[in-house]
Amino acid sequence: MSSTSALAMTAQEAARRRKVIAFWIALSLFLGAIITAFPLYWMISGSLKPSRESLDYPPTLFPHEPTLSHYAKLFTELDFGRYLVNTMAVVAIGGVGVLLMAMAGYAFAKFEFRGKGILVGRPFPPMINHLRVSVGTPEDMDKFVKGFKEIFPKKTATTMARG
Repeated sequence: MSSTSALAMTAQEAARRRKVIAFWIALSLFLGAIITAFPLYWMISGSLKPSRESLDYPPTLFPHEPTLSHYAKLFTELDFGRYLVNTMAVVAIGGVGVLLMAMAGYAFAKFEFRGKGILVGRPFPPMINHLRVSVGTPEDMDKFVKGFKEIFPKKTATTMARG
């Protein structure tokens, strides 16, 4: 057997090994996705079952008599629509805030402008000081507890601060 055929054989073995590894990775990701998505499926399936069927033992994976009556009750009797609108408003405001903060962070990182040092430099030292106290040495923790006792003189507050 020549060295060329031996190299070709090892290349074929390596390609086969990569395919086997890729198969097992894909299979494990697929199973992980199924396990992760199952609670969502179970919740939706349960919401489509009539009340008597959702209490049956053993439970069924698929509703025998699917119904939307629970959703109708949700929107008519429980005023879920108002809660949904409120949630969407909070999410939209939070999303706009995150977008603006990301754009501001990019501007602070990439551009130079007058006042940048005041805007970026001033808020961080107090934050770092609190981080040092809360994650610092035992002496720092004792200082933190002493300050905590001055603010909250009850013994329970000190117990909470010590953990």
